[in-house]
Amino acid sequence: MSDKINLKALERKAYLAYYEDGLLDMGIGAVLAWLGGVALTELDFPFYLWYILGVSVWTSAKKQITVPRMGYVKFRETRKGRVRKLIYVFILVLTFIMVIGVLLFKSTVAVETPGWIFVIRDYGDVIFGAIFLGGGLMSVGYTTEVKRFSYYGGSAFTLHLLNHFLTLNPTWDIWQAMAPVNLLLGIVMLGNGYMLLRKFKEKYPITGEPMHE
Repeated sequence: MSDKINLKALERKAYLAYYEDGLLDMGIGAVLAWLGGVALTELDFPFYLWYILGVSVWTSAKKQITVPRMGYVKFRETRKGRVRKLIYVFILVLTFIMVIGVLLFKSTVAVETPGWIFVIRDYGDVIFGAIFLGGGLMSVGYTTEVKRFSYYGGSAFTLHLLNHFLTLNPTWDIWQAMAPVNLLLGIVMLGNGYMLLRKFKEKYPITGEPMHE
């Protein structure tokens, strides 16, 4: 029994160490900061392209930075299954957001606008910012067992709720209203991820790599 417990404890330790590199923080933070910046500057750049680019860069960074230090770690199927389900949920959420975006655009030229469109226009920052983003980050924290993502999610939920009642410009659309919080949270996640990455490199140096004092 003690051997099984120790094996589970060792696997969990290795699993958590796999997320000590801060790369996921930096990846999500970069996307959030980009969303905030693009919305405020009104640049036209499709979100899905950044999503594809972000996943590609994160995967490449994992291979270049994490794998040489940790190796390829194989986890239990139940643990991998939880992460796989989370990925599916995020794909569905992103698809839903894209569909809503198209419908909102079409409603601006439609003769009659459905009532639910007005609800999204009035409370879209709460729906997408507090519920989807905040809940999504908390789901990442729960699924990966990395507590800091739960804190990110709690911060996103709280800040987007407050931001809804303290909108800086009442003429902003949904994405512009969310932009200040997304930009702030993105910068915080980028900074924290960078600090974690530095600590990770010092804690797990590659053989022959100089140690930093």
